[in-house]
Amino acid sequence: MNNSRKVLVVGLDGGTLDLIEPWAVDGVLAGFKRLLGEGARAPLRTTIPPITGPAWTAFATGKNPGKHGLFDFLGRRPGSYKLFSFNATHRHGASLWGLIGQSGKKVGVLNVPLTYPPEPVNGFLITGMLTPPDAEDYCYPAIIGHRLRQAVPGYFVQPAGNYDAYGREMELIRVVREMTEMRIEAARYLMQNTDWDLFMVVFMATDILQHAFWHFMDPMHTKHDDMALPALRDAIQDCYGQIDGYLKELFSTLDDDTYVMIMSDHGFGPLEKYFHVNTWLWRRGFLRFNSTPFTSTKRALFQMGVTQLNVYRLLRRLRQARNVAQTVRRRKEDVRNLLDQWFLSFEDVNWSQTRAYSIGNVGPIYVNLRGREPEGIVEPGQAYEDVLEELTQDLYQLRDPATNLQMIEKVYRREEIYTGPRLHEAPDLFCIPRDLRYSAFGLLQFPSNRWLEPTFDRTGGHRMDGVLILRGPGVRPGYRLDSANIVDLAPTILALMGVPIPSDMDGQVLENLLTDDFRASLKIVTSPETVTEYYKPTELSAEDEEAVLQRLRGLGYLG
Repeated sequence: MNNSRKVLVVGLDGGTLDLIEPWAVDGVLAGFKRLLGEGARAPLRTTIPPITGPAWTAFATGKNPGKHGLFDFLGRRPGSYKLFSFNATHRHGASLWGLIGQSGKKVGVLNVPLTYPPEPVNGFLITGMLTPPDAEDYCYPAIIGHRLRQAVPGYFVQPAGNYDAYGREMELIRVVREMTEMRIEAARYLMQNTDWDLFMVVFMATDILQHAFWHFMDPMHTKHDDMALPALRDAIQDCYGQIDGYLKELFSTLDDDTYVMIMSDHGFGPLEKYFHVNTWLWRRGFLRFNSTPFTSTKRALFQMGVTQLNVYRLLRRLRQARNVAQTVRRRKEDVRNLLDQWFLSFEDVNWSQTRAYSIGNVGPIYVNLRGREPEGIVEPGQAYEDVLEELTQDLYQLRDPATNLQMIEKVYRREEIYTGPRLHEAPDLFCIPRDLRYSAFGLLQFPSNRWLEPTFDRTGGHRMDGVLILRGPGVRPGYRLDSANIVDLAPTILALMGVPIPSDMDGQVLENLLTDDFRASLKIVTSPETVTEYYKPTELSAEDEEAVLQRLRGLGYLG
């Protein structure tokens, strides 16, 4: 086997075969159609729950979150109920590009989420999502950043601002299209002007527009508008079409010995309602508030509907939300203190009477465990198990009042879905809503007095199955594998490049995508378990931390 072959990975954040395949068949996506005919494909199962941060890290390491240690965008500070944003230094385990570089091969990495701060690699790395907006150190080596900005003037990791499309739909389409074109220009320049054996670029546009515009495209969505402008109905398809044009361009520049892999961190589908987990926990008696006069007043206002989301909705209808967002960015700390002062937050929780609480996306729940939480009251052992069982039964009994349909499809204990030395850092329970048409509302603590309500800012949400397409030497043309897992991609790429696969990776080489003759010639080599600590975990400065949180809020992940 020729181990000098190159691999190009094109990541589509939120890319899904559910859209790509029919549009390719219809001839709308000619580049994808060619890849599907010449290569093999599979629905790509992602992490549970399907969240960008842990999913991209699972791809990069070939490991489940119980090993790599990232379970969401944010983590809990040990010994507190407060959060910090994850970055690349919190990742446990070597990255795919690090391993390839150590073997002597060259790598080029562009815009992969959660790669800031950039690690030293044999080649270059330009960071992606969760890079502080004013960071100057987002490139390794630094010289590559200077060259890139000369070739693509004004290059940025992620545009500032709010991605809420309400009242500015056409503007958002324009901004995202320009961002994608800039990323294509950057990838084009870097591929042509650097030496690489592995090159990877990630496009975020698919995720952003599917969140905001799914209802325009989907006639079955409860918010679908038959009278919407064609530009809105076609926004998602046009986004895939823009990337399709880039793929067609690649066909004329890559030789036949280069593997092309199209993959995503998760899939996508319709989103209709938000599940406010902490509000539900309060109404079910798992969480209690203090009885001080000030908290009691805030609680009374909360029950009357004076909530953060209702205030935001009012401002939104008055078209003042953007002005408010700009004020928040200018006076972050003052506004955050004001929100905590006048709206219910964890500062108002009576932890001495609280058995469970939620922090995170898609419904993770923590038990307020004695010895782990700073004010934990639930004893380890049988009492802990009893709380988990009570929560599980209550969650399975949840029904949507509007339809009387069961809301929660599956409740997982962390040990059912994760393994590894970081398992103890994971939430105790994950509740996965039916069809993922419901989603927990980001990381605001008490955004609404209703535990379930229609979404107001998003109509598309994440799904468990994304996309994998692989074309290249020895790949079975036109073949469809029933399923693959995101942790399988790192070992598969390493095998195709002739690089040893660490024995502690969870993924397997996807040999079924390959022809029999090629599989017989493929020599898969393993190496001893990798060292788990590569960098000293480093938290961002307070200013950068708040800037990252503002970016997440702008994307809709933190409310």
